[in-house]
Amino acid sequence: MSTNFYIKHDASITGFNGREHIGKRSSGWAFTFQGRNHKTRYAWERRLNAMGAGECIVDEYGRELTCDEFIQAVNYTLNPRADGSNPRLKDGDIILSTGERDRSRNWVDGGCSFSIYDFS
Repeated sequence: MSTNFYIKHDASITGFNGREHIGKRSSGWAFTFQGRNHKTRYAWERRLNAMGAGECIVDEYGRELTCDEFIQAVNYTLNPRADGSNPRLKDGDIILSTGERDRSRNWVDGGCSFSIYDFS
């Protein structure tokens, strides 16, 4: 099971009607961020902390989350297994996508994966 997260914009306040894809949480995997505009986990956290009036974080089911709740959900995906092993990604790992070994399209930062591709 997976859940996508978005920044929802209220057009009457922001002038933009729609959603900005933050990324996806999938069971057993590190969080995957949309990496087109924000290239690091820190950059995404700065963007979320700087949300203005008319913007909020929502999951694909329409539930609103605070910035702290969202960051906690991301951090949850980074926890090691009960046996002490940690299958999570490490900074500098290459993510294979359609057979590509290309860090300009898929990369790891802060233990989370990033991709410039559209995904949901």
